[in-house]
Amino acid sequence: MRWLTIATGSSTSLQLSTEGSKGEMLEASGNLSLDVFGFFQAEGGFSIEKRTDTLLLSDATDTTPASQIAVDLLTIGGAGIDAFAGLNGGSEEALGLSLGDVNFGLMLATEQGGAQRQFTSLKAEAGSIAFVGLDGFVASGTNVVVEINRGVAGVGGAADVVADHGAMPLLVTTSPDSSIELDMDGAKGEITRASGAIDLNLYNFFSLNGELAFEQSTSSITLADNPDTADVDEAASPVTVNLLTIGGKNVSAFVGMNGERDSEGALSSDAFGIDLDTATFGVAVMTEKGGAARSWSSVQASASGLSFVGIGGLTVA
Repeated sequence: MRWLTIATGSSTSLQLSTEGSKGEMLEASGNLSLDVFGFFQAEGGFSIEKRTDTLLLSDATDTTPASQIAVDLLTIGGAGIDAFAGLNGGSEEALGLSLGDVNFGLMLATEQGGAQRQFTSLKAEAGSIAFVGLDGFVASGTNVVVEINRGVAGVGGAADVVADHGAMPLLVTTSPDSSIELDMDGAKGEITRASGAIDLNLYNFFSLNGELAFEQSTSSITLADNPDTADVDEAASPVTVNLLTIGGKNVSAFVGMNGERDSEGALSSDAFGIDLDTATFGVAVMTEKGGAARSWSSVQASASGLSFVGIGGLTVA
C-alpha cells in the first residue's frame, strides 16, 4: 500500500493514510469533554466517521438470498469513557447513574436511493455502573453490555428487516487506536439486550446479586395445538411473536434485615430473614405479531437452597 506524504514544514511532513476502500469519507477523532443540558456528562476518546458502505439485511428466505444494499453511513464511537446521567453531575448532590470505562459504537445508516430505509445499531460495554445519590438504595454492576438493533419493523406477522451484523460485522472506530465490533444476529429482528453482573440493595431489606440478562426481540414459537390424533400430517402452528426474556444465573437474594454480603457472598452475622442461594431462572413473555394478538408466558427456576437465618433453634430449608 502506498501513502501520500505532504510536507508540513522545512523538515516535517504528514502522511495521508486514509483507506480508499471506504470510498468518500469524513473522519474526526480526539479526546472530548461533553455536557448535555447538565443531565449527561462524558469525558474520553471519541471518533466520528461518515462514509458510504454496504449492509447485509436480515430478509433472506428459503428461496431468496439476503439483500445487500448501499448506504450512507455515520458511525460514532467512544473508548475508555467515564460518564454520568442524572442531576447535579460532578457535585456532592449528584443523583443518577455513574458509568465507568465505557466503550461504545453507534451506527446510523440510510439506504441510498429506493425506499431510503434507515437502520440503527448500538453496542456499548461498561466496566462498571453505579447508582449514586440516594441513601438506602445501592445498585452497581460490572461487565455490563448493551446491544440495540433497529430497522424496519414487520407489519402483522411479517419479519423485521434489520442489518445482519452477525453475517457481516461492522467495525466502529472508537478512538484513534481502538474499535468495537457490531455483531448482532439479524435473525432476531429488532432487538434490545442488556446483561451484566448486578449487585442491588434496597434499604438494607432486600438484596440481590448475580448475573442478569434482559432481551427484547422477534422470534417464532410453535404452539401445542396439535393433539395426538390419527392425522399425523397435521402440524402444530408456528407463530411470530414479540419476545421478552429475563434471565438470571448464580443469583443470590435475601429478604429481611441486615442482609449485607461480603466479597465472598457470605451474609453478615446479624442477618435476619430468608436467604435464597445460587438460583437460576428464565422468564419469557410472548405476544403474537398481528392476528389475534394472543399472548403466552413461561417461567422456569431452580435454586440450590432456601433458608431462614437469624434465630437460633428455628430452621427452615
